[in-house]
Amino acid sequence: MPFARYYIKGQPAPELNAGPCLEAAVIVTCGSKILLEHRIDTFQWGVLSGVLEQTESFRNCAVRTLTDAGLRMKGAQLKEIGLFDDPHRIASMLDGSVFRIITDAFSITFESEEKTLPGSSGLHHRWVDIKDLSQYRIIPIHKEIIDRLLNTQNTK
Repeated sequence: MPFARYYIKGQPAPELNAGPCLEAAVIVTCGSKILLEHRIDTFQWGVLSGVLEQTESFRNCAVRTLTDAGLRMKGAQLKEIGLFDDPHRIASMLDGSVFRIITDAFSITFESEEKTLPGSSGLHHRWVDIKDLSQYRIIPIHKEIIDRLLNTQNTK
């Protein structure tokens, strides 16, 4: 049974009752593929993400998230996509806590499809062709990050 639900602007969400959650998200690509994580909390798909620890920057959190998934940067560079801080980005948990999610998002490109280890929030990972993304139920707070990256790439 899923124990989290995510909301973005335009979706009715419950009232906040907890402080915000700060996270880093990383879109990992290889050619025309993107790495998705099948999430334990919703049984939906998302990009790699991790909650910011007290003593780390968003960038360091992104690097830790990659490392936790078994990915080594090997010269690949993290590129910042941007900060997602709309106050309507909300998570509602089964325990009743409802909080805002503030995400600094990054992207990284690998030359080959790396093998991964499931993180603490994921059941497993899958390399998915970008043209097939519509076949996956992606949590809204991560879909908007993917959309921004793809829109940026299409305008170049």
